[in-house]
Amino acid sequence: MLFKDHYNPSYINKLYKKLSSALPSFNTIYLEEVTALLPSLEMRDRVNMIADALYNGFEGLENAHISKELITLVTQNSKDWQYFNAWPIISVFERHFIKDFTLAMHGLYTLTSFFSAEFAIRPFILHYPEDVFKKLLAWTEDEDEHIRRLTSEGIRPKLPWGGKITYLDENPKKILEILEKLKDDKSSYVRRSVANNLNDLSKDHPHLVLDCLNNWHKETKEYQWLAKHALRTLIKKGDKKALSLIGIDTEYNVVASSLTLSKNQLILGDDLLIELTLHNKEKRDVQLVLDYIIHHVKANTLTSPKVFKWKNIALKAGQELTLQKKHKIRPVTTRRYYSGIHKLDVTLNGKTIASQEFKLTV
Repeated sequence: MLFKDHYNPSYINKLYKKLSSALPSFNTIYLEEVTALLPSLEMRDRVNMIADALYNGFEGLENAHISKELITLVTQNSKDWQYFNAWPIISVFERHFIKDFTLAMHGLYTLTSFFSAEFAIRPFILHYPEDVFKKLLAWTEDEDEHIRRLTSEGIRPKLPWGGKITYLDENPKKILEILEKLKDDKSSYVRRSVANNLNDLSKDHPHLVLDCLNNWHKETKEYQWLAKHALRTLIKKGDKKALSLIGIDTEYNVVASSLTLSKNQLILGDDLLIELTLHNKEKRDVQLVLDYIIHHVKANTLTSPKVFKWKNIALKAGQELTLQKKHKIRPVTTRRYYSGIHKLDVTLNGKTIASQEFKLTV
């Protein structure tokens, strides 16, 4: 089932029953109208339309009353409103409370533990940037990990589905002020968000992120994981400073003795087995990042590269090492395959060391 199909007639009916029971004056006609439109809508459009139907159903009520009713609905029936179930309710605050900052922040603070309010907080950054950042700075010390995570995830410069917020692009140091408070958070859930935020930042402000991580440097497993995850884009590009920060050698003499593919003609659904032999010609041990790139054929017959993580490797002085990797050529929602000649590159520290071609038939 696609994520968007979570918002189906059954979900609308659940909202209908819950709201009608809790608030007899709620007008369900708007939810009924949404039901007929769902099949033609994508995920965000479904969420937004349901949110609008919810808000419109509280005909004549002030936002303070609507906020209280929605928060009560969720918090008193918490098992019914976990994860995607709560998203349209949180989206009401995003779409209809933009002029009620205090009410909106209370709503997002209260409901974000049910489904992250990372999307809902972004319009408020656009309208009240300084007020939002002041609020987020206070929330970094909250006891709830969901609220602490929101302070990082909501201000990611390139949040998927989040839309562009110019203020975030123009004020990267404001973002780092928040991340500084969270870098040693006890929750891996929060630290993952910090790493994802830094990775976003590194695409436009690489030197800022590199300097930041260099200043944060600690010899702990938690820091090492955060740095690797935060620098993954720069690592794939072979950025020497990024590689050095995670303990990777940037000067080396390692060559590919051989690269073979299990098949040079595949059908969609096949597995591609990659076998690579590396030879370290140095008289010392080296640590390197091994990845591979597949140049996928597009509809216009041109190709588009996609980098896949292989592994970080340690080679002893003079060592020859053979590795294997299975790559599944399977349909995925984020990529459409086309027949044609695909190219595979193997990279060390972001530099291509061997290539092979294979033909894919769809």
